[in-house]
Amino acid sequence: PVNNQSGVEPSPPGDLPIPIDTSDWKTYRNEQYGFEVKYPQSWFAYESPEGAGAMIISLQNYDRNILNNINRPIADDKNLFAIEMVIFRNSKNLTLEDFIDENDKNNFEGTSIKIVVSSQETITINGVNGIKRRATSISPLIEYYLGNSEIILNLAGRQDSNFEDVFEQLVQTVRFLNI
Repeated sequence: PVNNQSGVEPSPPGDLPIPIDTSDWKTYRNEQYGFEVKYPQSWFAYESPEGAGAMIISLQNYDRNILNNINRPIADDKNLFAIEMVIFRNSKNLTLEDFIDENDKNNFEGTSIKIVVSSQETITINGVNGIKRRATSISPLIEYYLGNSEIILNLAGRQDSNFEDVFEQLVQTVRFLNI
């Protein structure tokens, strides 16, 4: 049975990722948006200025300042991985499902790019409801949407078996500060 408006069959509950020791991970904390997330010690966090009601934080296993001096596309290197976190203000007080539908429409309307969702499931992380989905637009992605009536976090990374356990564990460390 389909339990969402998108018509996508929900995924059966999967196995949890193999636990990874996060005790020595760094913590990115954002007081303005009221959340924090841990990420591996050797990774880097980059903030982009807020614009159009959203802010982007990129968590990467590489120093982009060094790679900017290398003359090859980053996407060609399968050892490099980034998780893009987009923080949105939920100014219309939308449900997560409605927010995702509107976000997909706004991102791809008027383009030839289509998003195809292959699986979607409802999740709860540290007391916050969310949606996890696997989708393909330009490339295959794993996406998490977590949020409340004020803030919605979208965490996205490419589907890559070398990094999925780390990505899954990282998502488990997301914590909203006002809950």
